[in-house]
Amino acid sequence: MELLNKVFLTVFLCAGIAGCGVKGSPLPPLNPAPLGRGEPTYSDAQKSSKDKKRPNRNQELEERNSSEVQEGL
Repeated sequence: MELLNKVFLTVFLCAGIAGCGVKGSPLPPLNPAPLGRGEPTYSDAQKSSKDKKRPNRNQELEERNSSEVQEGL
């Protein structure tokens, strides 16, 4: 190899190795995230939600099982 090629190769490899990874210890962010007042920032959050009464799944299964047992007799 020519001398110029070796120099370019050496410079390229050194630059590549020096550029890899994060150097130094981790630092905290420069601007901390703002903390809210604990209140929602959009208006729909104040509306009351409609709570739907869900059927008791265990009760449905017990009714099915009891009807299957009665049919089997």
